[in-house]
Amino acid sequence: MQLNHYLNFQDETEAAFNFYKSVFGGEFSNLTRYGEMHLKKASRYLKQIKTLFFIFR
Repeated sequence: MQLNHYLNFQDETEAAFNFYKSVFGGEFSNLTRYGEMHLKKASRYLKQIKTLFFIFR
């Protein structure tokens, strides 16, 4: 079975998913940051996660 959830965090996405990984195990796949989108001007979001697949094992 596959579940697809969409979670939104304000400025704490990476910390939240690292916590979930420590609790549930699993691995991250297909991590994309806003900075990889070739934004035209500097933004505080460049290092933040845009999408992340979390695979539970």
